[in-house]
Amino acid sequence: MTAASFSSLRTERLMIRTLRFVVGGLIAAGLFAGCRSDIIAPNTDLNARFSGGSTGGGGTGGGGTKTACTNALSVIGSATEALSGNTFSATYVLNACQSRTRVSMTATDLATGQMVWVSVADLAGTIALWTMPYNLTSYRIDATAVAGSTNTVVATASTVVSTLDALPCDMFVHQTVTVGYWGIYPAVWAASDAQDCGRGGTVHLQITNMNTAKVELDYPVLGKSSFIDFEGSIVSYNTPYRVYAELRSRTGDLLASSSTDVVSSVLR
Repeated sequence: MTAASFSSLRTERLMIRTLRFVVGGLIAAGLFAGCRSDIIAPNTDLNARFSGGSTGGGGTGGGGTKTACTNALSVIGSATEALSGNTFSATYVLNACQSRTRVSMTATDLATGQMVWVSVADLAGTIALWTMPYNLTSYRIDATAVAGSTNTVVATASTVVSTLDALPCDMFVHQTVTVGYWGIYPAVWAASDAQDCGRGGTVHLQITNMNTAKVELDYPVLGKSSFIDFEGSIVSYNTPYRVYAELRSRTGDLLASSSTDVVSSVLR
């Protein structure tokens, strides 16, 4: 190799080393940042990198934002009237933001403000059924959702159900009174039957000696179907008796009455 060739080779190697030094300095200074936007530096927060909110390209990036969850509860109810008792149904719909959320219900008589029905603490399904005595009133049905993990109320709902249409019904108290003997003594037997049309009535029965105007038998509270024995030495022979029965509601209102006169058996 000639001296001129050796000198040219040294010059080329020096230029290459100088170029590498300059490029390395530029990279260190960040002048090439962005040339490889697909390269992700170690420990980069991927959520911060790819979620919305970054600006570029003539606009603001969007998407990636999670919608906040809201607990929501609704309830509807209905009632079926019958003289044997009103049947109620309530159905709820729940949007829960947590697991193990339980729902319960109550019913309150709006006329009295009294809570008349309470469900179990955690209904097995979305429908609750219950019955109550026949009554013409309105009920508020309240539903409550409770988070199982924190035992706190997360949603409530209510609706009103009315039983205000009176069913056709005739209230009455009927009696069947017969006389006879109990051994050697006279006897008066009285069978009564009543219909209270769901008013919760009871029968009050009295037997009065019409000769003395004395009430000799008094049953203030009988069921709607009963049988009474009035017999023995307390019963007078050949004596007029009046059997009087009245049907009264649970609040004491007179609903119906009946009266039957008989004469007890003669001495034999």
